[in-house]
Amino acid sequence: MVTTRAATAADQVPQGTVLLSRFWHPALHRWSENSFESLGHAMHLFLDESGWALRQQQPLDGPHAYELIFEARREDFSRPSTEEMLQDVGLTAEDVADMMDRVDRESDPAG
Repeated sequence: MVTTRAATAADQVPQGTVLLSRFWHPALHRWSENSFESLGHAMHLFLDESGWALRQQQPLDGPHAYELIFEARREDFSRPSTEEMLQDVGLTAEDVADMMDRVDRESDPAG
């Protein structure tokens, strides 16, 4: 089940974001949140790109607020997490952050 709500000024989201979605990701053991320009944009991600099937949709109180019930593929939630894949190759999340920081510094002409 995915719920959506209107983006507010307090949300730190990209410009043009109209709504936020949220669902519990069982493989990651955390909430997954995404920002979208429209409900159609969200549906495109969940239906076309993720391959989920919409089973039920109902509006909730408030602008851009919906409850969306999807049938998702089991493999979408049983893959190893990014952290697990990094550990498999001998890296930690901190190692990756350090590498990305080095790449950013090296690609910055002022740096």
